[in-house]
Amino acid sequence: MAEQSNAGGLIGEILEGAITNTRSLSELLRMVKVAAHRLSLPVIEDWVSKELDGYEDGSDVPEYRRVSGQVVAKHVMHGWHPIGGDPTIIAMLQERNLGGSVATLEAMFLEAKSSGSTGSFTMFMSPESVPKILGDKSFAYVAMGTRFPVAAISSVLDRVRGKILDWAIEMEKQGIVGQGMSFSTREKESAARATTNITFSGPVGTIAGNFGAGNSSGDISIAGSNIAEALELAMILQRESRELIKSGADDSLSEAIDNLTRELALASPDKGKIRGFVAHVKTALAGASGNLLASGATQVINHISTLI
Repeated sequence: MAEQSNAGGLIGEILEGAITNTRSLSELLRMVKVAAHRLSLPVIEDWVSKELDGYEDGSDVPEYRRVSGQVVAKHVMHGWHPIGGDPTIIAMLQERNLGGSVATLEAMFLEAKSSGSTGSFTMFMSPESVPKILGDKSFAYVAMGTRFPVAAISSVLDRVRGKILDWAIEMEKQGIVGQGMSFSTREKESAARATTNITFSGPVGTIAGNFGAGNSSGDISIAGSNIAEALELAMILQRESRELIKSGADDSLSEAIDNLTRELALASPDKGKIRGFVAHVKTALAGASGNLLASGATQVINHISTLI
């Protein structure tokens, strides 16, 4: 009878999902959030919220979300290659925080696997940061970032799933299993008294660093990196707009891409406007088909959509 009770309880469902991978990580986190709320465990509930929504300010990103990579820059003539420089700055830039939501990380991982990539992804730095890092050489580079193996994303997701499993096992040890979606008064009291060695968060600090007087850590941020990557991709579309129109795209394509590029280049771009311009580009591209250029352009604008 006890085993049936465990299987029918929320903690048992969380355990099964964490062990068998039958539920997505986002779904598991939502289940943990419900359990933590009903057991009055605010620390657990707060951790789950941050995993689901992302660590936006970057100040409380847990240690397991710190990843190490290689600093690279894109030369106008020679393309992407590793760069050197001040050892202290390079060391800071090699380690970055993956602060995005679990859903974002899952999407990045699946996209990298399905696209047949070389097994890496790049976190771009904001355009304003490049001259502060590269100095006089910056004029020859159009983008800069830190390149990581895709396995780094998988490692973060596995750590989160592992913490869910550890927590569920600890609850079960304390006799906290639930009945359906509910918990008894005794279980709530046990959960409040329970002590575990499981560390859910624990900030590693802001890794990005500041370059130059008066600059904030926001100079190099996840949000800024998305804008920088989107701008670079939009400029590629801009260069190919005439050929795309010849391939059947609407004549309004050039203007739509120009509007998108101008907005992305602003110091504080309006995301609502960007989404609108992206939609205009997609509409204008609809008539272009039948060749690799049109297919590539569609993939590029779809990727820009995921960055904003």
